[in-house]
Amino acid sequence: MNHFTSRTNRHVRLLHWMPHVLCACLILFSRNLVAQSTSVRVVQWDLEEVEGFLELIDEERVSIRGIDDMNTMIEPDRIAFIEFTGTIQKAQGKGGSRNGLLWLVDGTRYTGWSEVEDGRFVWRNWWAGTVRPRLDDIFAFVENGRIEPVHASDEDIVLLRNGDVLKGLINSIGEEVAVERPDGNISTVSLDRVESVSLVNTIRPGSGARAWLTPGDEVELSSFRFDAGTGLRIEGREPLMPTHMEAMAFDSSRITPLAGLEPRIDGLAESPRYRIPGPAIMQGSWPLDAPPIELRGPLRADWTLPRPGMSLHVKVSLPRSDRRHGRVELSILDGGEQVWSSTLDHDRPTTTISLPMSTDQLSMELREAGTGPIQNAVRLERAVLFDPR
Repeated sequence: MNHFTSRTNRHVRLLHWMPHVLCACLILFSRNLVAQSTSVRVVQWDLEEVEGFLELIDEERVSIRGIDDMNTMIEPDRIAFIEFTGTIQKAQGKGGSRNGLLWLVDGTRYTGWSEVEDGRFVWRNWWAGTVRPRLDDIFAFVENGRIEPVHASDEDIVLLRNGDVLKGLINSIGEEVAVERPDGNISTVSLDRVESVSLVNTIRPGSGARAWLTPGDEVELSSFRFDAGTGLRIEGREPLMPTHMEAMAFDSSRITPLAGLEPRIDGLAESPRYRIPGPAIMQGSWPLDAPPIELRGPLRADWTLPRPGMSLHVKVSLPRSDRRHGRVELSILDGGEQVWSSTLDHDRPTTTISLPMSTDQLSMELREAGTGPIQNAVRLERAVLFDPR
């Protein structure tokens, strides 16, 4: 037997099959990538949840394929928001950005950087291209990072890169920022010396569909259609692939982030404390405009909601640094009456709370649960209130 010929024939057969094997591997990898990026959790206004893979969105239906390959059809009007779970988990802990962020008064956010075009201020964005806002459309912008600058309540605020601050009324933004000072004089500063700008313009969040993107953008959606192969197609824009999306809502005006409401913090009679820390709200840009909130008990937190009859949806967990010894009893009260209670510990560190509220008074109580007050803390993620209407 000619072993050389036998080995050569095997090599020829191997080379013959290699393209087919490689093609099959690429197809499998591509399918896994698409499946991971389209993995979603759909939360409806009635608080029912559906998990699976997003197949299609059009004007009449949202199609979700379950792990059993069965499709669930949901009308968009029934959906509060869609969370892209495969994408959102990879983006946890974000807060900074190599670029800046522009906030508009309708709630839109664009990452990117400022430039001057034909003598006027423009903003360059990776998806929207060149944004040309009017002065009255701008709420704030920062040249580096995602953290919103100090809110301007009475006067516009210009923070320079060297730390100096100009206050007054901004007349124009171009090659220079012109600020009318309280004494009537005009001060100008070159735009390339500016770190951030805040204007006294009032936020007027728009209604309708919106999407929260992985770089930190929040964009309004008009006419659109989604399928797993081509992503979210929007008239006049480049398609948004699922890997760029963290969440989307069909009527954002009916969603209120809990972090936007100021709570009253009190101690508990059975656990007196010298000092009760307030809620720690994470900075940066977050899906649904709902940054994580950390509460360190024992304590009671009371919120007055915008209206009675809203619904609460929140993922609650022990902070990772506290999971080894943490054990806390968490209770939810509606108008002073307990409607939910559970204990979080090392064996059960997370839970999801979905509750309809009958009043406009929401309370959370954190109590010691066997291990004392040490590591008696919870982290509230994507804590939002729904207006079920």
